[in-house]
Amino acid sequence: MGSTCGTDAGKTALRKGQQIVRDAAPERVCATLDARILANLQAAPDYQDADLVLTYVSIGSEVDTRAVIEDAFCESKRVAVPRRTAEKGLEFVEISSLEELHTTSFGILEPDASVPALQASELVGSICLVPGLIFDGEGNRIGYGAGYYDRFLAFYPGQKIALARTRQLSCNELPHESHDIAVDMVVTDQRVWHCR
Repeated sequence: MGSTCGTDAGKTALRKGQQIVRDAAPERVCATLDARILANLQAAPDYQDADLVLTYVSIGSEVDTRAVIEDAFCESKRVAVPRRTAEKGLEFVEISSLEELHTTSFGILEPDASVPALQASELVGSICLVPGLIFDGEGNRIGYGAGYYDRFLAFYPGQKIALARTRQLSCNELPHESHDIAVDMVVTDQRVWHCR
């Protein structure tokens, strides 16, 4: 059991509570909200202008990024998805189909280890869709606790965008530390929220 005081305890409680709430949402409701999120993302100039979209592949009750991936392909955008590295980091690998991915022991779809990752110089002008359980108006986020995205985003040159159903927004500032990287924009089913 975790600590009962301090930022870590706050994050842990928020993470656990939000996961329960998100998992309990009816699939039909989520599908409707996710379609609105996709429409709002499609209308955002940052998405329209991006040649390359870095995105996680949604699982479980996460906002559906598979629809985003298919839309990006239809718009002739390049798509890259993350692969975990031995150093507990992330690298992004360009794909042309979801069929190229395999399921890891964590239940996450990733590119094969033999496929080369994109170099940092290739990420200029891209956008990155960042996962999370809850976000605030400043772009602070509570993720899943492993820190993979914070380590990647610390050096990422592009726009950091979260996709979130409105119930994933906090009206209060979320606990965060110096190594936590905020997103620049949150796209919800109701609006696009510019954080910085």
